[in-house]
Amino acid sequence: MQDGYNPYREFNQLIERHGKLIMSICRVRSFGRAKVCRELMQECYVALIEHIEDLRRLPVERERGWVKRQCRGAISHYWRSLSHGQGEPIDEELAETLAAPREVTAGTFDELMVLLTAKEKEFFTLVVEGASDEELAERLGVEHKTVVQMRYRIKKKIKEYIEQ
Repeated sequence: MQDGYNPYREFNQLIERHGKLIMSICRVRSFGRAKVCRELMQECYVALIEHIEDLRRLPVERERGWVKRQCRGAISHYWRSLSHGQGEPIDEELAETLAAPREVTAGTFDELMVLLTAKEKEFFTLVVEGASDEELAERLGVEHKTVVQMRYRIKKKIKEYIEQ
């Protein structure tokens, strides 16, 4: 351990300086799901702590951008590794879209949800909870091909929203 290095102090400073930003990013990227938000925050903090030396070397004015990039990477990794109960990784394009570098604001989740129909909101919620395509079809009372179509439409809406 380095002289003067205190991991508790480092972590507390990270939370003091960037905790609100990290919480905001995770809240939006979890699409309002409290459990997913907690998991995303854990992923972000682990990624940040693993690279704390890099953060320490940055000028203060560049820290915020660095924290955002690290969180996006951790969130993208989380969504990629999420399985649908059958060990199938989540769609790569959706994972990238969910971690896209759009500026995060408190109303982003609400703005995005306005774009989705009631059925699409239900679908999206089930996907975030890890439902498989078969579970989605059964719970929504639709055929498998409809699940594929809904996934495509939702990805397209999210991507268009994030890129605007």
